[in-house]
Amino acid sequence: MIRNFRTSFLSKKTTFSHEKLATQTLTPVYQIGLGIESPNPRTLELMNKKNMLGDVERAIELAKKYRIITEGYFIIGHHAETVEDTMAYPEYAKSLGIDKALFMVMTPYPGTKIFDEYKNAGNIVSFDWDLYNNYSPVIRTASMDVHSIVKMMAYCHFAFSSYHSVIRKNGARSILIDLMSRFLTLSLLMKTNKMLSEEEFIDAFYGALAMYSAEKPVIELERDDFMKKIWKSPMIISIEHSAGKTVDITLRQKGTKRTMMFAERERRTHCSECRHQAERACHLCEVSFCRQDQQHPVFR
Repeated sequence: MIRNFRTSFLSKKTTFSHEKLATQTLTPVYQIGLGIESPNPRTLELMNKKNMLGDVERAIELAKKYRIITEGYFIIGHHAETVEDTMAYPEYAKSLGIDKALFMVMTPYPGTKIFDEYKNAGNIVSFDWDLYNNYSPVIRTASMDVHSIVKMMAYCHFAFSSYHSVIRKNGARSILIDLMSRFLTLSLLMKTNKMLSEEEFIDAFYGALAMYSAEKPVIELERDDFMKKIWKSPMIISIEHSAGKTVDITLRQKGTKRTMMFAERERRTHCSECRHQAERACHLCEVSFCRQDQQHPVFR
């Protein structure tokens, strides 16, 4: 007899019956992956997807009834969708109450109708089949290039995360490790795209974080056991960009409530030679200079 055996399954369909899930839980099933694709009904219609958004919500409700973890799969980078349309993806995912979400990019595989449509429109930017992996954009849309699609993929991951596991940490080191592990995982996903240079990758990653920060998100969590280990002073983690911008992640505690906030600011720098406000920083040595030092490589 096999004991402690659990299964998970993926489904392109988003309609399930009480009877089917009740039967599956005898196995038992612990996780269901749902191909939700898009929160936009028009996009689903253009993709010839049969699932309706109401079916998605009912499927998730049923899964929760049987204590099954739900993971939603979303595809961004549809030809007619804009940056603003894409920003709705993580909000919709959170509104569904799913436990996990994975945001991938439109990948038209050879032999499919959608591949022919993108190819005939001249919107396929690479025929390197190694990049056809759902995380490396090989197409452009009516309003987004490869760089923009990568940035929006990162934005969706930033915006969907609840960050509650970060807030539950009691020490600065464990908080930093949790955040950095999240950023590293996302970076590894983004780095599968060989078409982006190192500088473009950094711009896309920081740009996504700055876009999320512009919404002034405040994550709150209140628990009685937070009183056992009180954060005595605010903790600030700064993510700096070479263009003179910084995103500050601030964590505070007041009584039993802890908060986490994201905000972008201009980083004030001064010339290392004359102490005047610097115009830019050297990308070679990261030292700030103003126009008075014309000999530095940054001005050559």
